[in-house]
Amino acid sequence: MSILAKLEKTLEGLVEGVFRRGFKGSVQPVEIGRRLVREMEENRRVSISRTYVPNVYQVYLHPADKENLDALACTLCSELADHLQQAAKRGSYFFVSPPQITFLADENLQQGSIVIQSSFCEEEDAGTGPMVQGKNGLPVENGQGQEATTVFKRSREVLLIVAGPDKGKEWPIDQDVVTIGRGHDNTLVLSDMSVSRNHARLERLDGGAFRLVDLDSLNGTYYQKTRINQSTIKPGDQFRLGTTVVELRAR
Repeated sequence: MSILAKLEKTLEGLVEGVFRRGFKGSVQPVEIGRRLVREMEENRRVSISRTYVPNVYQVYLHPADKENLDALACTLCSELADHLQQAAKRGSYFFVSPPQITFLADENLQQGSIVIQSSFCEEEDAGTGPMVQGKNGLPVENGQGQEATTVFKRSREVLLIVAGPDKGKEWPIDQDVVTIGRGHDNTLVLSDMSVSRNHARLERLDGGAFRLVDLDSLNGTYYQKTRINQSTIKPGDQFRLGTTVVELRAR
């Protein structure tokens, strides 16, 4: 019996007990489990002496399906991460760091649909703030972002993507208002599917600080592990939009 078949049989037990009580969504946890294992096996990478599998999993659901899961998100993510580790052990696979699972809403999906994106991310590169499972389900805050220097006299800031699909992208802030989102009408355009078309706005304040404003985004804007409507940030601070982590830097 293949590793996937074995794990699917084990995962069937998840629909009993805690997941059956009060769960009425069209997406069942056992199906998410099957899809996660399949995603893991399809994206394994063979090294010289080991076979590595992705450790970051973003599970996209219709907003109504995600809402049905929210009350069980922490328990469910913990259980599914444990089963991924069991599956990896049976297949002699290795994670670069413990598996992280995030549930995200995508208004473009039909109800009942499940889309999973996986990636490799060492723990030091993980995002900031709590995600669905309490780790930015997603990715856990690393606190390793580079400190912005304070000796510069000129006020020239940049936005640096430190985690997410656009990692490494840098955008200079040459205006007083910067909009961020997937829509092409934004100042900073991101490709992250968990980011709304018009997700957030940065407004320059006196003294080198900025006001970060969430534009009623679907997956939220996080600063210092808290989902915010608006907050004041300064160079050296990081914030998260969906699964994308952005750092405000002065240079």
